[in-house]
Amino acid sequence: MKHTRFHSVLLAVSILFFTSLGLAKENAVKTRKINFGYPLGVFTNVNLKDAKLALEMLTKEMVERLSPNIIPITHIYANSEELLKDFRKRKLDMVVLSALDYLQNKNTIKISPALIRITNGSLGYQLDILVHRRSAIQSIQQLKNRELVIPQNYEMGRIIKLWLKSITSSGKNGRYHPIPIRIRYVNKPSAAIFAVFFNQTDACLVTHNSFKLAMELNPQLGKDLVVLKHSPVFMSTFFAFRKDVPQDIKNLIIAKALKMQQDPTGRQILKLFQTDYLIPCKPQYFETTRELIQSTKNIR
Repeated sequence: MKHTRFHSVLLAVSILFFTSLGLAKENAVKTRKINFGYPLGVFTNVNLKDAKLALEMLTKEMVERLSPNIIPITHIYANSEELLKDFRKRKLDMVVLSALDYLQNKNTIKISPALIRITNGSLGYQLDILVHRRSAIQSIQQLKNRELVIPQNYEMGRIIKLWLKSITSSGKNGRYHPIPIRIRYVNKPSAAIFAVFFNQTDACLVTHNSFKLAMELNPQLGKDLVVLKHSPVFMSTFFAFRKDVPQDIKNLIIAKALKMQQDPTGRQILKLFQTDYLIPCKPQYFETTRELIQSTKNIR
């Protein structure tokens, strides 16, 4: 299932990127190498070698049909740190980053945020902490020394840690310390939710969409579980250019992306990418993540 989702995302990203570049240079005689970087860490339990081979095969097949003058060079990174290192060296033209990576590195990299995907009507994800209705837990502070189950997710992992730090900390004189909570990780959101439902743990943390889907499949979950705490909506990953990529190429990619939902093929690609549609990335979309970073600066 994870490899199927992984290849679907690769197909969507590759078609979006290389179709636009093919249009931009279809009449050019001189060949052009285009470098695209993606952090493997967004995909859980995917082998780097398998991911690179899959993406190279997909992009080669599609680009050969579009233009013989464009040579796609695919780079998949084990983590965002390695990706950013090559981005700083101008080895990459377009990348996918998390909002957290961008905000923590924007002063040291020349990057232009470009596109963000809308999924389930939202530009990101909201986190829910769930407890059983019959439990005695009525506040975050009551999670002290209790177990919190969280599904493994690289994309949201660091945001989850920061948000937990921000809502479980207390102190005075500018010094704050998070209360001790036992964290246990599971593979799927459903495993976390049902662990609370069957009283196998004290609480769980999942996305609001995961809880909503679980309730649709099993309405009893909505009766027995309650949300102890909602997070703000945190922006998901987004597409960005290196600042010195020619503006005409940037414009063509963005224009193509914004129209993808208007034709059957585009809609199919977006569906594979688990996306409703794409929109231009605006500075205000980073605000909740920026506020979270600021709020946790003094927490040890």
